[in-house]
Amino acid sequence: MFPDLSQERAKDQTIALPTEREPSTIPKGSDTDATAVESMVSVHNFLNEGAWAEIVEWERRFGKGLAKGWENCRRGEQGSKAGADIGANEDEVPQPKLVRFMGRPKEMTPKAALIHTEPPFDRHDWFVQREYKGQKKEVRYVIDYYSGGEEPTGEPIFYLDR
Repeated sequence: MFPDLSQERAKDQTIALPTEREPSTIPKGSDTDATAVESMVSVHNFLNEGAWAEIVEWERRFGKGLAKGWENCRRGEQGSKAGADIGANEDEVPQPKLVRFMGRPKEMTPKAALIHTEPPFDRHDWFVQREYKGQKKEVRYVIDYYSGGEEPTGEPIFYLDR
C-alpha cells in the first residue's frame, strides 16, 4: 500500500514508536464495486452537508435556550430563517463547531424502534460545541437517515430525523 514510507524517527519525535504492526483479525466484508464509490461518496457528502445545515438551524433556534427556541418556533416559518439565511447570526452568537462525529448504522435509536416503520438505513451522532454568553457547552445530536423513495426524475429522496 505505502511501500516507501520511511520508518526513521522524525526530528521532533520525542519517543520511539514501534514500527511493527499487528495484523487485523477483523474479517473483511465484500469489496465495494469501484464504479459505485464516487456516487456513494457524493450521496454521503450530500447527506452530511444537509445534516450540518439542520444542526446549524437547530442551534440558531435553540442555542440561546429552550424558552427562546420555543418563542421562535411559535411564530412558525416566520420565526425561521430559511435557504441562504440558515445559520444567520443576528445576535453575534458564534456558529456551532463540530467536536466529533460517529456513524452508528447498526444501533437503532429508541425513537426509530418506537415508530415501527422501515428502520433507518443509517444513524450518525454529531457532537457540537455551542457557545453563548461566553459559556461553551457540548451538545449531542442523534440523527436517523431514512430512504424516502424517488422523485419523478428518479433521484432518491432522503429524510433526516433528529
